[in-house]
Amino acid sequence: MPALKHFHIYQRWGKKGYYRCTHSECSHYLHISLLDGKKSTCPLCHKEMILTKDMLRRAVPRCIYCSNTKFKGIRYTAMDLALELFTQE
Repeated sequence: MPALKHFHIYQRWGKKGYYRCTHSECSHYLHISLLDGKKSTCPLCHKEMILTKDMLRRAVPRCIYCSNTKFKGIRYTAMDLALELFTQE
């Protein structure tokens, strides 16, 4: 089967430490040690993200905006400040 050209949406797989792509025509899977720093797509908002070890603790990794952590508000504030600094004229 030829490889599909897309960013994967990962889900924890039955084998210990493996994640697979949830796309119906994709047979891609990787070990967790190789996923840190890779690009992926958030399953909720469908934006691109770079996977971190914190995201890989979930069965289905989410981006920082869709995760319900106590640092979510801090991240939003930091992103707003960064956007404001870079868009000032």
